[in-house]
Formats: sequence, C-alpha cells, structure tokens
Amino acid sequence: MAGLFRQSYAECVRTAGRSLERQIDLDLKRKELENKLLARQIELLEKSQEYRCYPLGSEKPPETTP
Repeated sequence: MAGLFRQSYAECVRTAGRSLERQIDLDLKRKELENKLLARQIELLEKSQEYRCYPLGSEKPPETTP
C-alpha cells in the first residue's frame, strides 16, 4: 500500500512540475508580446510626432515671420 501512495505522489509531482513549466513558458511569451507591442507603440508615437504641425506641448503653432 505504501508503494501505491509513493507512486501516486510522484505522479502528482511530475504533473505539477509540467503544469508549472507550461505556466512559466506562457508567461514569458506573454511578456515578449507585450514588449513587442510597446516597441511598436513607441515607434508609432515617434512617427506621429514627426508629422505634427507644431511642437508637442504647444497649444498653437509657432509664429512664423512673413
């Protein structure tokens, strides 16, 4: 009977280990995708600032002299 409990416990530990490993892998992939998303958002923000008519933070365009 003790052998059965040991075998059952060992299987439980293996299953939990695989589950934890899968969870860690998925978490790493999620973080990688979040980093790619942030990089893309930064890239798009920089592009949008290139096309502004006036500097960021100004409420109106800078004065131009004719």
